Amino acid sequence: FRDPERAVPADPDAVVAAADGTVADIVEIEETEVLNATRRRIGIFLSVFDVHTNRAPVDGRIIYRKGHEGLCLDARHRDCSEKNRAMTWAFENPRGVVVVRQLTGMIARRIVGWAKVGDELKKGERFGMIRFGSRTEVYLPLDAVVLVRVGDRVSGGSSVIARLARK
Repeated sequence: FRDPERAVPADPDAVVAAADGTVADIVEIEETEVLNATRRRIGIFLSVFDVHTNRAPVDGRIIYRKGHEGLCLDARHRDCSEKNRAMTWAFENPRGVVVVRQLTGMIARRIVGWAKVGDELKKGERFGMIRFGSRTEVYLPLDAVVLVRVGDRVSGGSSVIARLARK
């Protein structure tokens, strides 16, 4: 379980990848667990060879953490977001709320959460891990500017995947 240190961008508008891997999809979708609102989801597929530690995409206080039972479909399967075992997190700061969902896969069957509700994390800080890869999703406001494309490789805590709109 490699867990290298990462250079975290200081830009307050930057949203960093919550995981290492390949951008699998970028879609507009209803986030129904925490916000009950339409969000832009960036899905990152983690192979068994990627670093499996998950990192906070923004500075914020954890206001939500909940695990869910489910299947262990291949994390590239289009139904895995709704059917697989998962843990959902919400990070709140004055700019809003960013939701992160960790999903198991066929090989990855264990999600470990180190942070707790109420913890204040800095962008890039570790909050959990999915043992042996799978999928991590970041749900952003619709006015965030996405800076990655499907197929891009990203590094958790250091690759900027989006920029939040100025309020």
